[in-house]
Amino acid sequence: MALYQEIIMIMNSTKLTATQVSLLICEGLILLFISLAFWYPIDLYTGGRQDWLWTLWLAVPVFAMRLRVYGNLWTHTYLHDLLVIFIILTAFSYANAPFQRESYLSVMGRPLLGIWSVIYFIELTRVTRSLKPVIILFTIMSATIAFFAIGASQWDDSKMGFLRVIADPLPQLDAGAIAMNIDGRICNPLINVIHETACFNAGTLVEKALLSFHVNEIAGAMAWLIPVMVTFAFMKSPAENNPPESKLHFWLIIKGIAGIISIVMIVALILGQSRFAIVGVFATLTLLILIQTKKSKWKYRIVGIIAILMVIQGGLLFNVFSSTDAAIEEPVSPGLSSRDAASMAGRFAIWEQSIRMTFDYPSTGIGLYRFRTAISWDKYSIPYTPPPHAHNEWLNIGAEMGLAGLLLYISIQGVAGWMLWQGWSKGDTLIRTIALATFAGFLSHAAYGLGDVIALWDRLHFIYWWLLGLTGAQYNLLTIQKSDLQDKLDVSDATVTMIE
Repeated sequence: MALYQEIIMIMNSTKLTATQVSLLICEGLILLFISLAFWYPIDLYTGGRQDWLWTLWLAVPVFAMRLRVYGNLWTHTYLHDLLVIFIILTAFSYANAPFQRESYLSVMGRPLLGIWSVIYFIELTRVTRSLKPVIILFTIMSATIAFFAIGASQWDDSKMGFLRVIADPLPQLDAGAIAMNIDGRICNPLINVIHETACFNAGTLVEKALLSFHVNEIAGAMAWLIPVMVTFAFMKSPAENNPPESKLHFWLIIKGIAGIISIVMIVALILGQSRFAIVGVFATLTLLILIQTKKSKWKYRIVGIIAILMVIQGGLLFNVFSSTDAAIEEPVSPGLSSRDAASMAGRFAIWEQSIRMTFDYPSTGIGLYRFRTAISWDKYSIPYTPPPHAHNEWLNIGAEMGLAGLLLYISIQGVAGWMLWQGWSKGDTLIRTIALATFAGFLSHAAYGLGDVIALWDRLHFIYWWLLGLTGAQYNLLTIQKSDLQDKLDVSDATVTMIE
């Protein structure tokens, strides 16, 4: 109820017209629908994401309406220029790289949706002159990921050790069983407007959604989200100084929900045992606690808890708590498991070939979303099962998009970092909180990205675009506040001049 009241207050305080509200709501619903449709994989035989690629063209009437209402297609930031170059560069790569997917949109559908989401987050903040709507959206999304992380992860016995006793009692989401229990095929001529079969089958949709996650995949998502949620949970409410009751309730609700999400995700992360994600998250959390917590007693207690968890993690990594190597089912002495040793050896081989791909095709890369195809090629073959990505975020970009793509990707990260620094150094309490939370999410995932990848084309990479959206949103609000302050100063100067 408090969240609903807060949204209504935002709408009233900014005096939005019915057209402006309708445009925001319609665009948000369209993005939600496309996001759900694009969750599905490409399946050329039974249907999948490729059946919904046409929905990206809905951007044309939406942007046309925005041009009519506001006089521009989007609010410009430095990110927009780089994102336009990104689209051009990917089109060039698709046309000239040695390996291609079946169509440009089949591989670029998700990134284009992500770029649209960035623009929407910025526009939502500009029009409402508030970060609260994007905070609400981000919190709801994080809660959804937390649910799947704890309930739909494919726990790996070879890495868990004694943690198995914690994971076993947890309820597991069985999407296949749910799909079988959903019996209903709805056919209607109206459905044919958006889908050629004119039928809708909820059971098939659940089955094809693949609602089960490799622990390293979902860990990459949590590496983005955990620092953001922890920052929200510990933030100082912007309305704490003589706040209206409804505003105080809003921030208490956000902080409470963020705290619960943080705990659930941290438990899921530890159970999943994605080593790079754990190091990134806990190192970032230590930094956050030192920055955010003012009371030294609580600060050092929390850091101490993190240190204990890291010691336990080290024990799991080096078989301190187990006398048997789960990968080979033989007694072992403390030390790096055979599984982890083989994993690192495999990564070194993959990284070597990724670098070769980057320099062999510096302007195009081997092809968008084509790493597995390229590394299966004799020229780049390795003595392991061909992986879907390079197990390093930047090497994967370089391999698939060449040196040009890698430099552009680093430029986007650099500009995002500069925008966050502006918010942190010059913004009010809320802007500083969003800037810190977003930077922490990027930093934590960067550590994960040193040894694993959620590629630009993957289903969970939308979180990256949402973080870029938060980056642009806080920077845009900072710009608005500076502009408003300058207007007040100009009016004050003009008044003084008239009196004189």
